[in-house]
Amino acid sequence: MINSGTKSTSSYNTGGYYPLTINASGVYTSTMFDSSVGLQAAIDQVSLTTSVRYFTASSDGTYYANQTSLSNGQLTLTDGYTAASDNTFSSGVTATGSVSLSSVYGINLYGNTQTITFNGRITDTNKGITFTTYGNIKSNGNQGTWYVGYSNDSQTANFGIDSAGSNPIKFNRDLWVRNMGLSRAHQVRSKDGGGIYFTDDDSNRVNTYHKNIYYSGSSSKSLLSEKTNVEAADINYWSSLAMSIDLATYNYDTDDYTDPLRLSGIIDDVNATKEWALPEAFYARDEDGNIVGIDNGVLLNAVLALSQEQAKQIDELNTNVLAMEAKING
Repeated sequence: MINSGTKSTSSYNTGGYYPLTINASGVYTSTMFDSSVGLQAAIDQVSLTTSVRYFTASSDGTYYANQTSLSNGQLTLTDGYTAASDNTFSSGVTATGSVSLSSVYGINLYGNTQTITFNGRITDTNKGITFTTYGNIKSNGNQGTWYVGYSNDSQTANFGIDSAGSNPIKFNRDLWVRNMGLSRAHQVRSKDGGGIYFTDDDSNRVNTYHKNIYYSGSSSKSLLSEKTNVEAADINYWSSLAMSIDLATYNYDTDDYTDPLRLSGIIDDVNATKEWALPEAFYARDEDGNIVGIDNGVLLNAVLALSQEQAKQIDELNTNVLAMEAKING
């Protein structure tokens, strides 16, 4: 064994270390003590290890320690503590955090404070992103967005990550969630051709709001099994309601010259003394009870009631005419 330098007289040097030692196996060990910390580096044929040991206990009675090792294609940095003062650098470190860089396993982080931070360019101030201990992404400072893509000019997606929640999430390619897709060509798509439903968390259908709707067919559910309090409708009552509607032609405030002239009943929500008659039975209301328009389903069936009532009256007139003709012809 070869020792070099003057042996430390520190009271913590209970192992009798010299500043430099080369043992018979060819292991180089460099050791230093100061008033409260011991430092040691060791080099052997396959590894390099550096150790730091504090000799003053923390408030919880443990002793801070860290260790760095480079061996067999792997760099490991460990931060933690020892249960007792480790004057001989022989106690294992209980890790509170560690980083491992391996040519086989890549980068592994462990601990409450281990993160990966990108701070942007030299000219940036308070920019960039951080990968948290769980691998989540959060913004640094005033960084507003984070993108995925080939380049800044060719982004696949751009995620708003500002703390104010002002920046949106943008997808620049077609987006698919299993069978459902959103296309850049203004399409909501069904990959398997199945129906598209708008529902709440319990799969109950919810209201949807639109401007103009163009369709090739429509239907409404009308299964008896889905209904309650079913009674025969008063045809005369509903036909009378349909007859009482004041029809008007108009345009919406948002229409322009390309929009067609419109025709329907009017819900007069302006005048205290209503100028346009539309029975409340035809009002459509939202989930909060607010009037949002005309219930065309009820209106259509009221018109059907009117047709049935008129057909009934025509039959009665025909019967009376036939009776009168028979009486005249004796």
